[in-house]
Amino acid sequence: MGGAQNGSVLVVSLLFLLVMTLIGITAMQGVSLEEKMAGNARGGTLALQAAEAALREGEEWVMDDIDLYDPPPAVSSCSSNPCDLWEVNKPESYPQNKDMSWWDGNAREYGTGTQEYAALAADPHFLVEYLSYDPSGDIVDANDRAHRIGPHFYRATAAGFGPQGSTQRVLQSTVRTWKN
Repeated sequence: MGGAQNGSVLVVSLLFLLVMTLIGITAMQGVSLEEKMAGNARGGTLALQAAEAALREGEEWVMDDIDLYDPPPAVSSCSSNPCDLWEVNKPESYPQNKDMSWWDGNAREYGTGTQEYAALAADPHFLVEYLSYDPSGDIVDANDRAHRIGPHFYRATAAGFGPQGSTQRVLQSTVRTWKN
């Protein structure tokens, strides 16, 4: 009687070992997937922070560097980088759909021109569009309207890239200036 059961313990323990191995492999695959997801989330966060920095620089460029009495001419296409000021809706229709090489050839680079963020595939870029002059009723009188005194609106668009060039975040804001 005892001899008939000797082989069954071996078979049961081998099946138990196989089940434990499959559970371990599945757990390792889950951990690997979670690690990839965390890396992608980190890349997206870095791209967003870079785009935010470039957007702030674009807004500052509008506020500090555009001479409202002699603004740069707005362009509809960029022949020599960086283009100072784009016409509204002209930067190649929807720059948020453009890749890193388009931004490099058509927009202003964030910072001093060197790679400020070594962890990123490229430095962030920004461009500025002239939206409109809005004299809005009683705020500006007829004489001021003739000299385009009053509020001018610009749109700043910035793109940041993650550690892989395929990770991209694009932000926009509207900037209002006042010509006295």
